[in-house]
Amino acid sequence: MAKQKKNNSSLLKHVGSAIKERRNKLSLSQEMLAELSDLHTTTISDIERGRSNLTLISLEQIAGALKCSESCLLPEHKINDKEFSDLLADILAVKETLDPMDKKKFLTVMRGVVSAFR
Repeated sequence: MAKQKKNNSSLLKHVGSAIKERRNKLSLSQEMLAELSDLHTTTISDIERGRSNLTLISLEQIAGALKCSESCLLPEHKINDKEFSDLLADILAVKETLDPMDKKKFLTVMRGVVSAFR
């Protein structure tokens, strides 16, 4: 259980640091970011220091105020070749079980996912 806490702490610190960096790049104070994102100034401060477990809604509000996507505030996740091959095999197996209409929708969604990783 302690290991999970450490990982969360690392993630929270990364997100907080990314928010602070983006905020500074836009020459915004914490107070301005708080107002733009409809959050309290102490919440912004706690998030930037990695001491607050922000919600997805808060992340969305902050990203909107910083004029970036939520993903630009998150760490990149790289998968190794084996994980990628396994994932691709799973995706292709699922695709083969779908009827033609669902297959078309599935491929549209997968194109969006792939383009997000480019």
